Amino acid sequence: MDTFQITVLIIAAVLLILIFVTIGILTKYSQTDNVFPPIANTCPDYWAVDSAGNCIIPPTSSSLNTGKIYTGSTINISASKDDTSKSYTPGYSSANGTINFSDPLWGTLGKTTTCAKKTWANTNTLNWDGISNFNSCA
Repeated sequence: MDTFQITVLIIAAVLLILIFVTIGILTKYSQTDNVFPPIANTCPDYWAVDSAGNCIIPPTSSSLNTGKIYTGSTINISASKDDTSKSYTPGYSSANGTINFSDPLWGTLGKTTTCAKKTWANTNTLNWDGISNFNSCA
């Protein structure tokens, strides 16, 4: 190779390295502590919503995404503990087979509403996009 080609090759290599370094620096300093995911579903995955906005618990344990909420054919919902260490699920209506996740009591469990829902979903091994994968709970 003659000197012109070597010079062009060296300049191109140096420019490529500079571009990679610049991209690396910009990537490092552009990362912020954004909450992920930015939105959450109203109900756990595969659960229906009734006309009042409550989440309908799937009818059988063989339904999709029932986790540990059934013991045989009986609904056995685990939940966070209140101040008296009793387990309960805020907004749960055994008569209708629904849970109102907008119930204000979700925010009174010593956590944010979203973190209380995340604990509940993880305790019951339910998938809930936007809740069970929420990354800003302590």
